[in-house]
Amino acid sequence: MLTRVGLPDPLAASAHGAPIYDGLLTAGDIVREWKLNADLVVLSACETGLGREVNGEGYVGLVQAFLRAGARGVLVSLWGVNDEATSLLMRRFHEHRIGADRDRGGGERGGNGGDTPSAALREAKAWLRAYADERGGRPWEHPYYWSGFILFGAGE
Repeated sequence: MLTRVGLPDPLAASAHGAPIYDGLLTAGDIVREWKLNADLVVLSACETGLGREVNGEGYVGLVQAFLRAGARGVLVSLWGVNDEATSLLMRRFHEHRIGADRDRGGGERGGNGGDTPSAALREAKAWLRAYADERGGRPWEHPYYWSGFILFGAGE
């Protein structure tokens, strides 16, 4: 479900032969209508890596749709994720993807100077596991908070 705010009037769109948008995004919409040239699509919401079983095809969902539409990699979650932990994980992941965290050194650099998606995800998960709050507690060390995120496609 995407936003429904500011959608074009469906009657006006229909009268002009334009597509009617209802705020719902399906795998079919992505495959039919999107042409991507993306190194990576990140879907950090709950259960974005799940799909439905289709006879003769196996499980089909947003991962396959984005790969078919032209994404070379897709990062998704396998279960309901904690908002705060996910926010921290994704921020760290993207910092390493774009190379913003240079003071740490090392890493597996991708073509853009940042870490490869798989290296950035691996580092972000390790960082979140070891994250200590102001009292020295480690609220995100349990695998529930970080292990549900997986990468499909080109991760190197």
